Amino acid sequence: MIIQGLGNKENIKVVTNCFSRLRVQLVDTTKINEEILNQTECSGIVKTKDGVQIKELPSGDDVSN
Repeated sequence: MIIQGLGNKENIKVVTNCFSRLRVQLVDTTKINEEILNQTECSGIVKTKDGVQIKELPSGDDVSN
């Protein structure tokens, strides 16, 4: 579901993370679908100039594939 909210796999350039955030650089930030991302039970979404930060994802979400 997270990949869909980010505009699908082809729209993802780089993914990094820290303890509480998933940082994603995107090809096209206009493809972000906040409605889908909010369904993931994350605590918030922060748009950046080249991507998005997703705050505090549930521990069972696997976004590495």
